[in-house]
Formats: sequence, structure tokens, C-alpha cells
Amino acid sequence: FYQAYGQQHPAVILLRGTGDKAFCAGGDVKAIWASKQLQKDFFFHEYQMNYLISQLPVPHVAIYRGIVMGGGVGISIHGSHRIATETSLFAMPETAIGLFPDVGGSWVLPRLMQDQPSLGMYLGLTGARLRGFDLKEAGVATHFVPSDKLPALEDALCGLTPADCPSDPGRMKDLVNDIISSFEVTSGDCSLAAHWDQIFSCFGAGSVEEILERLREDGSDWAVKTVDELAKMSPTSLKVTFEALRRGAALHDIRATFEMEYTITQHLMRDGADFFEGVRAKLVDKDQNPRWSPSRLQEMTDVAHYFQPGPGHQTWGPA
Repeated sequence: FYQAYGQQHPAVILLRGTGDKAFCAGGDVKAIWASKQLQKDFFFHEYQMNYLISQLPVPHVAIYRGIVMGGGVGISIHGSHRIATETSLFAMPETAIGLFPDVGGSWVLPRLMQDQPSLGMYLGLTGARLRGFDLKEAGVATHFVPSDKLPALEDALCGLTPADCPSDPGRMKDLVNDIISSFEVTSGDCSLAAHWDQIFSCFGAGSVEEILERLREDGSDWAVKTVDELAKMSPTSLKVTFEALRRGAALHDIRATFEMEYTITQHLMRDGADFFEGVRAKLVDKDQNPRWSPSRLQEMTDVAHYFQPGPGHQTWGPA
């Protein structure tokens, strides 16, 4: 689809979920868990699509009704326009199943808030949920439009004719932005507002261990709860996520991000990796009691090899 229509002008790509429950909650993780071939192929092709979206010259508008997680983030976050509503629920909870926030998350998360990569670190490590106007304040969404205004907004976008559109493809995004802005609400309640300083201070630390140390020193109810949440996550995933976001913040090319992330996924798909235990505990047996290996953060001393291709690993590239 993106290869066929993504270069046309004038054009607008409008992406929405069916119904109000979810925009997209992600791929079938259990299917990947059960298939060696999917473990190799799924991420390869998923990242190719994510990269294509990041390179589109045409406006790409995603409307976030309901849940936005996993692959749903990948098919929208790299587009030009992302619209949150009061029903939006965004999270990247991959550390809870032995993965890391991929689909370009290591590029996006450090850049959500200018000069504050610690916000993305907080979201990536904890899998914290953002709701409603939180998405706009955190930089996940570009606009916030109440649900009752969405039908009129969609009509306005879908009703554009070639005569309405500028000849310059670059200005087409400006036109779409102006249309969305005419329906936008620019202020609202943000659940993160009470904790900005704590997030910036604690998650701006130089290691996962130091983040935990700062949270314990903070001692507030929010900090104690955050420590408890991090204790549930795969220690391997926490360390890999921290390093991926640190490296992602320094990259200058999103293509290099997907190359890096594909390398990581191939390591995390090896036999006995935490991914298989995380999916078993969360989604298959549903006992909610994953037995991580290693089980303690202190046992994870070096994750550098996760960023180097292993024997027989395929190298990722665009379609």
C-alpha cells in the first residue's frame, strides 16, 4: 500500500482502527512466540513498513481511538500527524514480556520532548500508560481532537479535491495540519504533570541501577510504585532498552535505528530468551509469574553483544 500510494500527489493517507476499542494493539505476539520463521521474518518486514512510513512525502494521519500499543505505534508514530482523543491509551510495555520498545521506539522515545530524553526512558522502561491529553503533552500525538469532532474532521480530510491542494507536496502537510488544528483542543489535563521533575531527575540517570537508586531516594508514593513496576520487568529487557534508547538518541539516521533494532530482536529470539518466558507468563498460561533469566539486574553486567550481529543473523535493509 505505502509503496503504491505513498509517492502520489496530491494525497492524504488516513489511518484509523475499526470501532472505538483500539487503533491497533499490535501484532500477534503469541504467533511469533510459536513460530521460528515468524521470529525471523515478522520483525524484518514490520520494520520495512515502519521505515517506509517515516519516509513518506505525503501527509499520514493516524487517529488514535482507544488502544495504541506495539505494532500500532510502529504504523503511526513515524507519520506526519497523530491525533489523540479522550479515549486514547498509549503504552510500550515490551519490557514486561522480555522485549524492548522497538518499531523505531529507540529513535522516537528519546525525541518525544526536546532536550528531555528521560521522558522516553521512563515510558520505555516502565511501559507506563498515557491516556487522553497525556499523549499530546508527551509528544506522542501531534494534536488532540475530541471524539465528537472526529467525523467532521475525517469528512474535511476526505473531502479534499486536487483543486484544494497546493502544487508543492511539502505544503500539503501544512494544509492538512491547518485542517486538523481547526478541530483541535489545545489544553487539557495531563497525568504526568505532577511528576515531570521526578521523571526528568530519576530517569535522566546514567544506568538502570542509578535510576532505581534515585527512585528509592525520592521515596514518594509515585517513586515506590515505579520501583515496584520495574521489579516485574525482565532484567535483560531493562538493560537492553536503556542501552537502545541511549544509542538511539545519538543516531542521526532512522534507518540505522531499524538496523540496530533488528539485530537486537534476533538476539532476543534465541532459544531460552526471556521473550518466550514473558509471553508464556503474560499471554499463554497467564500465571503472571515470569521466571526471568537472569532474575536479577545485578547479573546483567554487559549487553554490548545484543547490538552486534550474531552468527547466521540476517542484516536488515529497507524494502
